[in-house]
Amino acid sequence: MCQYIESICYRGGRPESLALHQSRMNRTFAVCYPGVEPHDLTVLLPEIPDHQRFKCRVLYDASEIYVEFIEYFVPQISTLRVVHSDDIVYSLKAIERGGLTRAYDQRGEADDVLIVRDGYVTDSYFANLAFYDGEKWVTPDTCLLEGVKRSSLLEQGMVEVQPIRLSEVMQFEKVSLINAMLNLGEVEINVNGIILN
Repeated sequence: MCQYIESICYRGGRPESLALHQSRMNRTFAVCYPGVEPHDLTVLLPEIPDHQRFKCRVLYDASEIYVEFIEYFVPQISTLRVVHSDDIVYSLKAIERGGLTRAYDQRGEADDVLIVRDGYVTDSYFANLAFYDGEKWVTPDTCLLEGVKRSSLLEQGMVEVQPIRLSEVMQFEKVSLINAMLNLGEVEINVNGIILN
């Protein structure tokens, strides 16, 4: 049974940031399947004729791989509930999201969660975070999973990394959810939409 996943954005019929997805898959293989050759995404993933945005879900383990395409719609998120979870770990993009799911289940009426570990901001349930201070975007140095979009934005110099304490969140203007499917600024939440209790 496949245990790990890559969610790859297809726009214009082609996969985005494929080298970063391959790199993350390679790291997963190095940790979980040492000595086993990782799947080659450049060989396995096709171009598709459709020009809409699609999520390509690649489910895999050491010997199996399953690829599916799902039409993607940008989620409507305007509130985040702060959830403290000092023991949460999600360093490999696994299908089983244990601690993340437990955190998400505490969102109440909020749209998503802002996970805090040991007083520092990490991620939301399904995305890395970038905070805007009026001049620049910064992303927490304590993210749970180093996402592909986050890595791409860092490489491009569009965001900076810094520690962000929960007590500092209200000093920012807004937060953007970023992941392979969401560009910086595509889903933004005013910091007043962060529910602290």
